[in-house]
Amino acid sequence: MKKIHLLFILTLLAFVAKAQGKFSCTLSSDSIEAGNYIRLTYLIENIDGELETPDFQGIKIVSGPNTSSQMSIMNGKMSSRKKYEYILFLDEPGDIYLGTAALITKNKTFEIEPVKIIVNPSSGNSDRAQVDQSRSWTKIIETDGEGNTIQSEETTNKPKRVLKRI
Repeated sequence: MKKIHLLFILTLLAFVAKAQGKFSCTLSSDSIEAGNYIRLTYLIENIDGELETPDFQGIKIVSGPNTSSQMSIMNGKMSSRKKYEYILFLDEPGDIYLGTAALITKNKTFEIEPVKIIVNPSSGNSDRAQVDQSRSWTKIIETDGEGNTIQSEETTNKPKRVLKRI
């Protein structure tokens, strides 16, 4: 009976080792007004490794790291997902650089380069700070079953322009 359990566990581990993985970093906005918050999220899918977060020098961490993990087995295929989330408060205008984040695995280290966050002076229109989601930024690194990078992509969702009828 123990041999069957051991064989089952080894089979599951083999499926995880060959699964395609993803390591991503998302900012709720890469340009905000001073006195507001941004949400920083690291997501690790189907990769076994240790997250090394950047130095948050000059940035106030309001909340985090808030973590969640999920593992599922469907039709014999195992998948895993880990999420690390921070809420950061930026109160000084200027350019702030969020340092390099790394995912360290047995065979390789995946890095997300430093990110520039533009903090604009406060307009004074809002009396309550909020999480700015007007211009989200995402960096995604996808890997194959052997841990090789197969795709690296960076995107920024700019707000849509609203045309007014004259």
